[in-house]
Amino acid sequence: MYRGTTPTHTFNVDLDMRGMAIYITYSQKGLVVLEKSTEQEEIEVDKDYLRVHLTQEDTLAFSTKGKNNDVEIQIRCVDSEGNADCSEIIRTPIERILKDGEISYE
Repeated sequence: MYRGTTPTHTFNVDLDMRGMAIYITYSQKGLVVLEKSTEQEEIEVDKDYLRVHLTQEDTLAFSTKGKNNDVEIQIRCVDSEGNADCSEIIRTPIERILKDGEISYE
């Protein structure tokens, strides 16, 4: 994933998560950098997948300084009965960009 871009992440799931409270957490170097949730209506939920769109501001929050710049992603959910589950941690590298900051079309 490149800083300053607007990726859409689609996660295939084997559990029907419709109607659950869902959190997708993005962490880097042991610190939570970004979190998306169904509570904030930031996650599209279907029977077979979850989809979340990241903004330029979101991806600019990740750092490319130092070693091991991987971003870790994990999905957690809980149903109305309090049954909670989580995914394995997904790791993806974060890549630098030459022109920093948000850009716009005008």
